[in-house]
Amino acid sequence: MTKPKNSLVGGELRAPHPANLGRHAAECKICAHPQREEVERDFINWRSPAAITKQYALGNRASVYRHAHALELFSKRQRKYQGRSGKDH
Repeated sequence: MTKPKNSLVGGELRAPHPANLGRHAAECKICAHPQREEVERDFINWRSPAAITKQYALGNRASVYRHAHALELFSKRQRKYQGRSGKDH
């Protein structure tokens, strides 16, 4: 069986199924991290997940992607980009 792919909905990348937030929070390194807000802000502001992983000692950049998908940070990141793209020209 293949894993369902993310889809583009209304210009936003969406995971195929919403995350179980209770399970996510219980297992997520970022949710328990003392600098969670900074990690999320850096992601939304288009900082590299690899750089975020290194700065906050998260061990693996996949944890940044899992957290971002679970909390729908990709849509916030995309809106941030769309807001900037009109100002740069």
